[in-house]
Amino acid sequence: MARRLNRFTERAFAMASDSSGWLLPPNGDRIPVDGIFDNAVLETSAERKGTGRGGLTLNRRRPIFTVPSSKCRGISTAWQVEIVGVDAIYYVADHHPDGQGFMTLWLANSDGPPTQEGDSDGPGWR
Repeated sequence: MARRLNRFTERAFAMASDSSGWLLPPNGDRIPVDGIFDNAVLETSAERKGTGRGGLTLNRRRPIFTVPSSKCRGISTAWQVEIVGVDAIYYVADHHPDGQGFMTLWLANSDGPPTQEGDSDGPGWR
């Protein structure tokens, strides 16, 4: 039963996939991957207390790419992701397996590679 459910999930994911891309390990070959790409805008508001007027609204993009976990063995923040049709290469800021065979990659665009823990801030997203 579980195997049949996994095949059903894989077929449904294949139909829902809206983007193709490449996973780029630091020392390896490009891995072709199909997935679901979402470049949502997150909105955050900060209002002045007491007056009810004024404040600040911030918008930022949060790119996320959901892919089969089997393509992401050994993934780390040193990996890059290139999405076909998007004029950017992203670094993997974080990754979350869902336990059902898929992984959500939280992406960050960067001018350079991520800095290592303890290093000074570089041009990137850390």
